[in-house]
Amino acid sequence: MRGHKPDTERGAVLLTTILVMVIMASVAVAIFDDLRYAVRRANNIQTAAQLDLYADGAEDFAAQYLAQVMGTASPAQMNAGLNAPEPIIFPLDNGVMTLSVRDGSQCLSLTQMNRGNGRRNFRQLLEVMGVPTSQAAQMTSAVADWQDPDSAPLPGGAEDGYYLALDPPYRTANTPMSSPQELRAVRGFDAALVSRLRPYICARPDPAQSRINLNTLTADYVPLLAAYLGGTDWIIAAKKLITNRPASGYTDATALRATPALEGLDLRDVDIDALIFTPNYIWVEAQIRDGDIMRLRSFEFDISGGAPQIILRRRGAEGLRPIAALSRRATP
Repeated sequence: MRGHKPDTERGAVLLTTILVMVIMASVAVAIFDDLRYAVRRANNIQTAAQLDLYADGAEDFAAQYLAQVMGTASPAQMNAGLNAPEPIIFPLDNGVMTLSVRDGSQCLSLTQMNRGNGRRNFRQLLEVMGVPTSQAAQMTSAVADWQDPDSAPLPGGAEDGYYLALDPPYRTANTPMSSPQELRAVRGFDAALVSRLRPYICARPDPAQSRINLNTLTADYVPLLAAYLGGTDWIIAAKKLITNRPASGYTDATALRATPALEGLDLRDVDIDALIFTPNYIWVEAQIRDGDIMRLRSFEFDISGGAPQIILRRRGAEGLRPIAALSRRATP
């Protein structure tokens, strides 16, 4: 019959049609997948951008909060509030923002190594943490060498000549440390020791000597206080100063010298001026979460002049300042 196609031709047409339909279906699935992922990426980008705006707002809120609340509080009220801090919680559309405010005057700044008693206090902190005396002296010199602008090593220290011989080689920063984690690059420090030191150290842009607020220290900060008093021989006295602290706190250096915890002790080499009785820094950490996306921000404010002035901003978990918790681990 004219025009009648053999069965083989009809089969070829059918197979070609099926193949075209399969290809079109595959292309359609790929397009829908791309569209779905594109929408998801766009939503994630929008959410992340919104969280960044919330983080900027957290800094502004913290500054206003400190100016209004901390600025009008008496020293005793300020210390009491920092001794029992309550997180500030803001609900968001799909998440929550939490602000924690605490005394920032509870750390030894690494940037003070070449000022006042900075080196001595850091060496004594290392000794309290169990580092042998001679090794602690060398490590302290290495930290100072890492930050000073010259290339001449201090006794027991380390400059470029030491680090360039490593594999891989690198140079000293020759600038103040920007983070306590920078200690990992300094001779003598490993991850375990830096982790143990983290609750007691910080890195402020201001190289002035750190002063710690005696009225907000908990027993977990005995190592830090002992380092400021004189080292390992002062651990018991440091513990007494904290656990036997008057309910209203210490008022001044005269009252501190007269406390029974220091009775009979030689205070001539104790840097009493490094102990203060109200905070001069406030540390704020912000956690902003929306679903699976989270932002972490840290801010430090200088309140020594009255009005809070931000001096430090940090992003991510590396910028957080751990809280000492000796009661939950072995005492060094």
